[in-house]
Amino acid sequence: MSSKQLSPAQLKVLSHEACFNVADADPVNLVATVESILKQTGESDETKHLIWQQITSLVMAQKPRAIISRAEQSALKTLRADTSIVILPVDKGRSTLVLNKNDYIRLLKDRQAYLPCDDEPMKKLVTELEKTLTDIQKNKAITKSVRLAIKPIDASAARFYGLPKVHKAGVPLRPIVSLRGAPTFQLAKGLFR
Repeated sequence: MSSKQLSPAQLKVLSHEACFNVADADPVNLVATVESILKQTGESDETKHLIWQQITSLVMAQKPRAIISRAEQSALKTLRADTSIVILPVDKGRSTLVLNKNDYIRLLKDRQAYLPCDDEPMKKLVTELEKTLTDIQKNKAITKSVRLAIKPIDASAARFYGLPKVHKAGVPLRPIVSLRGAPTFQLAKGLFR
């Protein structure tokens, strides 16, 4: 519910469902991800190298496809560069909503349930987790590869954002706390498996 007037090309690109993919995966990132996963496996170096070579050749042979038109690409680039608006998927359904950034921040500042957190507790949590996982490995309860797979990667706090509830009056936000990238994310993922 932004006051910004959008061009027809911008409206068209926003009319795609929220989960619409506008670009092929970056081949370099894909190869780097495969390489990272291979490092965590217990396979021999020869097997890892063979897998890496096959995947690299397949990925690099793939020609990039134009998924959206040039006009839509330009409109999307313009929308991304506009810092006065926030583009969000709605809470229910596969629609997209454009909000003024100031309105979005005002809605997020409702501190009844959540408060900002500084970095110090996160750094302490990472240190404690790493020490605990090392102790568990020394006691032979887990292997080195398991410890490396579930150890904390980052000391950043969970990401907090809101999805607009367009079906409610005043378009309130549904608070979302994404733990992806949080210190306990890899551990929780490993325990789930």
